[in-house]
Amino acid sequence: MPLKDLTFLGDTVVEARDTVYWGYGPAEWALCFLGKYQHIEGEHHKDWLIDQVTRVLIGERVIITEARWSNGIKEYRLKLEHSPKMDRGIAP
Repeated sequence: MPLKDLTFLGDTVVEARDTVYWGYGPAEWALCFLGKYQHIEGEHHKDWLIDQVTRVLIGERVIITEARWSNGIKEYRLKLEHSPKMDRGIAP
């Protein structure tokens, strides 16, 4: 399938128990974020990564989504819930 015909079909929130992330605690999530995003260049990306790891370590909830494309490719994407109670003292 040519790339021009490739369509993003959207993403859906999935439960951790249905993924490779089942049983992850704060330490595993922190290492996961470090492993996935440490290669991105730029100081602002490093600041973002430190923020994300800090939030994970103090208990911020990780949301897992499964992204899908028209060619059958799927990928898990991670983001944090960012509840207001977690916003104290973590400004990048």
